[in-house]
Amino acid sequence: MQKLLQTALLVAVLAGGAVSQGQPQAPQAEPQFVPQDFTVDDVPISIRLPFSVFVNGKEWREGMGWHIHEGSTVWLGLPFRGMYILSLAPRAGENFQKAGTIRNNVIAFHDGDYQYEIRTSGPILGADKVWNLYMEHLPRMEMKGPLFGVDRLGSCTLR
Repeated sequence: MQKLLQTALLVAVLAGGAVSQGQPQAPQAEPQFVPQDFTVDDVPISIRLPFSVFVNGKEWREGMGWHIHEGSTVWLGLPFRGMYILSLAPRAGENFQKAGTIRNNVIAFHDGDYQYEIRTSGPILGADKVWNLYMEHLPRMEMKGPLFGVDRLGSCTLR
């Protein structure tokens, strides 16, 4: 029994030495990167194509353009309805109101008597979770055609 323990200890020591000597070390932090504060836009959401847009339960049948970049701010522009900017959190200094949810593959929100849904082909922020959604409506920001997208708030697309 003692011989077995000694052999096991010797094997563990040799294996530990081989791992520490044979493996490359983890790289150091990059000194040229500038620290920044974490924002909600640093958590990218996933939009899988194809997607469908519904207004009051009826599918929007006009051709829908899309623009998807990294970020967590979703927007929807519809002719004669303006632009809706959707965020996972209220934004300081902005006029966002809690107006909906993201549930699995569906973004749902309301504005007055209108209920909107964007149904994607896969989970947006993970399966089996429901997230609050905050909306700012910009009724005067007209789009040439229907357009749906994801970006960072403050990008050229959104402001």
